[in-house]
Amino acid sequence: MATQRGIDTLQPQQRIVEGALELFETAVCETTSMMNIARRAGTNRANLHLHFTSKSQTALNTRNNCKHSQNQT
Repeated sequence: MATQRGIDTLQPQQRIVEGALELFETAVCETTSMMNIARRAGTNRANLHLHFTSKSQTALNTRNNCKHSQNQT
């Protein structure tokens, strides 16, 4: 898991995935908003929507990213 300081050095899409993952780990997906994900990633909703069109797409990408990471270890 990246720390907030580590998130600042990641590419925008990766920052969004990391921020979403942190939020999804602590809250139910239904209570996590796109605005919360954007804030956690250190970006804004407009930039978030450049990479992901919906919260479900963000969650799916986050899940796939986790699976990929687990398979590499």
